[in-house]
Amino acid sequence: MASFDKPSGTYEQGEKSSSFYHNQSDTERVQEKIYQYFIERVKQEKPDEVLAKFEAIFLKFSGPVDREIKQSLKYLIAKNQQQKFQELIKRTCYILINNWYVGRYSECVQKLIAKLNEVRQQDFGGDDEEHICLHNWLIKFLNSSDYQDIKAVTQVTVNQNWSDRYKTYLLVSQYANPDNSWEHREVARNLSQQLRDKYKFELAMYLSRSESASYPHKDLKNPTHLGAEVITLIKKAISTQSVSQSKVKADHFLEQVEPLKYGDFKHKFYDYLMVNVDSKHPFNVISSRLDKMLNDLGNQWSDRQMNANMIQIVCNQTLEFLTMRSNGNPSPNFTLSMKHATHLTLAIILMKVVLISPNSREHLDLCISRIISYYQNSDEQQCKIVIQFLEVFNLVSTLFTENIQYNLVSIKSEDGILPSATELETSRLFSQFQGLDLRQTNLKGVNLKKMDLTGADMREKNLEGMSLIQLDLRLVNLAKANLSHAILNGSKLAVANLKGANLQEASLVKADLRRADLEEVNLSYASLTTAKLQRANLRSACLIEANLMAASLEGCDLKGADLSNANLESAKLNQANLAHANLRGVNLRNANLRGGNLEGAHLEGADLRGADLQGANLKGANLYRANFYQANITEGNFNGAKLRRVNFNRSDLRDAELIRVDLSKSRLRSACLRGANLSQSNLKGADLTRADLSNVKFTGADLSCTLIRHANLSGADLRNAKLEKANLFGSNTVGCIRNDV
Repeated sequence: MASFDKPSGTYEQGEKSSSFYHNQSDTERVQEKIYQYFIERVKQEKPDEVLAKFEAIFLKFSGPVDREIKQSLKYLIAKNQQQKFQELIKRTCYILINNWYVGRYSECVQKLIAKLNEVRQQDFGGDDEEHICLHNWLIKFLNSSDYQDIKAVTQVTVNQNWSDRYKTYLLVSQYANPDNSWEHREVARNLSQQLRDKYKFELAMYLSRSESASYPHKDLKNPTHLGAEVITLIKKAISTQSVSQSKVKADHFLEQVEPLKYGDFKHKFYDYLMVNVDSKHPFNVISSRLDKMLNDLGNQWSDRQMNANMIQIVCNQTLEFLTMRSNGNPSPNFTLSMKHATHLTLAIILMKVVLISPNSREHLDLCISRIISYYQNSDEQQCKIVIQFLEVFNLVSTLFTENIQYNLVSIKSEDGILPSATELETSRLFSQFQGLDLRQTNLKGVNLKKMDLTGADMREKNLEGMSLIQLDLRLVNLAKANLSHAILNGSKLAVANLKGANLQEASLVKADLRRADLEEVNLSYASLTTAKLQRANLRSACLIEANLMAASLEGCDLKGADLSNANLESAKLNQANLAHANLRGVNLRNANLRGGNLEGAHLEGADLRGADLQGANLKGANLYRANFYQANITEGNFNGAKLRRVNFNRSDLRDAELIRVDLSKSRLRSACLRGANLSQSNLKGADLTRADLSNVKFTGADLSCTLIRHANLSGADLRNAKLEKANLFGSNTVGCIRNDV
């Protein structure tokens, strides 16, 4: 760290700041001192503490501010270094943002932006000159393009212009600019990659779901703006251009040209790009222009041996030739291609260039960002053709260069004859994620946050007790892996394969396990509070004494799972399948089980107080001594269920089906059973005091020795019911249907 002329901490109070700065470089030293101050703080202190220091130094210029840092800032004010101040606060913001994103403290990034935005909204109360100067500089910074760039990399979801949909490319100019600080470039690069990964993942999910007959099409989320046409477009790209073999062909091309001179390489390069390209207009014109451009490019190198640097130069020139000129205007070839809407062909040629020169990918993205910037001030309708190209390019870029392999498979027709490859409508798309194979890799001591683990193969791997906090493990294969005692808090495991894995006593607090395959997994004693498990497969899983408090399990398949003594308080289990599951002693207080399937489930001694079971299927379930106090079970189906000694006090059982059930000695005090069907049920010795039994069907039911004091029996059907020794004191029996009436 740069130092001042005096050792740190030796300044006397009241000493003028100008006395210890003697030359022009002192302003840079001031900046560096503050940068290092925040770099140290952001690594050592809690985010909220660092944010408080940022606010005290830059926004309030008061409070618990380090004296030396305050003196440094005063020096900039004394020297009227407004530009240096702007550089200082900008880079400091990027230092904090970059570190917080890496540490998964994105909420603190939003707090930082909120604090900065508040400066303009609040009345300024400062009265000393230094404070006034600092405030004025701060307002100018907030009105600058530098601050707009900061907001651009922190507010991903704000779409005010059509060009915002392509922020992945617009960010390239920020991370490709060497004049920007390292922190600025890293924030922009990471955000761009996050957006690219999000698009890639959503595209794969959309394609797999759209090809599934069982998935409701109204719930499909298409990440492109191409509509249903995207399916046909991908099939066309795969069938005509052999996308799956494109990398192999590129590698083969590089092997062929390795011994060639530059002049011969250019001819081979032209042939490589134009193979399979339609020779009709406009590509007959573009092809001719490209041939001439390559012939004229760097003729002085014709006899030189080819190398990677020369290949990159040729590729970069070709990309500009097909997209944007160096002066920032669209090339005639791009304009011609847009005029004839040959989007797919152009996009494929561009990706073929990148496949033989991966280092040219950033240059291509920069060209695309220039296209977006050139047209972004135009109305969306006016540049509809360009937007269509951007959508097609984004799609083709994912098909060619990302680690998801798309395969086109012909489906047999009814007569057993395979259709031809051109009959795209009879073929289906299948996607296969190709992540890292880490089965034999030693991950002990490895910083996994810096690795792309999406779709990684980690089958049967021993990860016992490892810290895997907030990792992106989507689509990862962890089948039969040992993750006992592992910490996966906040990790993304959507669509992951954890079949048969051991997660005993693992911590998965706030983990995302949506659509994950957890069949036969061991999650006994695991912590899954507030975890997301929507539509996950947990068939035959072991969740004994697991903590799933407030977890989201909507539509989850838990058939045959063992959840005995588990904590599911306030969990969301609506539409979940719990058929034949073991729920003995489970805590389901205030849980949402609406429309859930609990047929044949074992719920002996379960706590369902305040639970919502409206429309739930409890046919044949064992509910001995279960507690349904104040539960909502309207329209529930209990036919054939075992309900002895159940507590239904104050529960809502309106219109419930309770035919031929055993409710002997059960408690139904103040319960609402209006319109319920209890025909031929056993209620011997049950307590129905103050219950609402209006219009209930008790035909053939056994109500002997039952307490029905002060109950509402108006309109109830008591034909053939046994009422020996039943206590109906104070009950309303108006309109009751009885054999003796």
